[in-house]
Amino acid sequence: MADKENICQISEEETLEKMKLLAPNLKKNQLILMLSQITASNASKNGMRWDKDVICMALSLYNRNPAAYRDLTQNNWLNLPFESLLQRYKNAVHQRPGISNEMMGWMSNEAKSQNITVTGYYGGLILDEMMIQEDLQIVHSKNETKFIGLEDSGDSVKQMQLLNNVNTGYELVNHVLQFVFTGFTGFRWPFANFPNTQAPPAEIFHTFWTCVDALYTWGFKPLYSSLDGSANNRAFIKIHFPDNNPSENKMIAKCYKNPTRTMIFLMDPSHLLKKIRNSVLSSGFLTSHQRLLTVNGHFIIWKMWVDAYQWDCTNSFRIHHKLCDEHIFPNNAQKMRNKLAFETLDSDMLNLMTCYSQTLNAAGQAEMVI
Repeated sequence: MADKENICQISEEETLEKMKLLAPNLKKNQLILMLSQITASNASKNGMRWDKDVICMALSLYNRNPAAYRDLTQNNWLNLPFESLLQRYKNAVHQRPGISNEMMGWMSNEAKSQNITVTGYYGGLILDEMMIQEDLQIVHSKNETKFIGLEDSGDSVKQMQLLNNVNTGYELVNHVLQFVFTGFTGFRWPFANFPNTQAPPAEIFHTFWTCVDALYTWGFKPLYSSLDGSANNRAFIKIHFPDNNPSENKMIAKCYKNPTRTMIFLMDPSHLLKKIRNSVLSSGFLTSHQRLLTVNGHFIIWKMWVDAYQWDCTNSFRIHHKLCDEHIFPNNAQKMRNKLAFETLDSDMLNLMTCYSQTLNAAGQAEMVI
């Protein structure tokens, strides 16, 4: 007991010096983490005062994988801040639609704290519009009352709508347009969102270049943009090309305000693969099918996938062990999952179809063109 009291009386500076003598090759952040573990082991759960570097590290871990963070803390591998404390730090920056200086400053400080190289400040701008459930909430804060859940794409978009005699009344949002910066060295940060009722191409054009300007202002340089192939996104890309033919310009557009800046537009490969799977899924001879795909005079129908899957289920050792009913008979929600689409078009699926075609007669093999 006396030894423990003597240990507790040692200052943090003395503890750090002793740790440096024991392990001189440890980095500064490693020493801070080890010191926090010693301090936390002798402090009460609610009385621990965490170092800011430990909180930043814990926030980074928690944001990447909350489940893994819980495993580290609940299994006593590490003493780390409570999740409730991390949530308070996450909410320290008020989240609001559009671009805020607080969010951009947080993004810039985080890049500096991670020692991002010059190359890391170059990257791409990911644009994604997500469907959300309509909901209206009334939030009271101090002397202010706000309505959360109404369309808000910025004052400049409202002015543009007024010039075009568009109804500017507030509507409940059912989509959110989110912008994420991804650096070439792995730094990733969602920095802006615009709630709307499915943004038209002109609105996407305005918010997109507003976000690009904000990134350049804070030192980040997006060189490409990745987006899915929705009708509005395709129309948005064509706005940059007077001849409406982006492929002739290799999908490279110039900034309308600063011609020295260029932007390369890329269609998100995951969405393209999902679109291919959905096209095959709706191909067949039944009246419920919407199309009938062919290649070199041979039909491509989803029944080929169904037959191969059902044959594989009869095998003692499955060839494509990941394949299940969710892949072959997806509902509307499952059709949106990229992972399910990938696994119906990967090399394992090709191997399964090759093995299945070898069990068919000559007529069946002629239909199964691999």
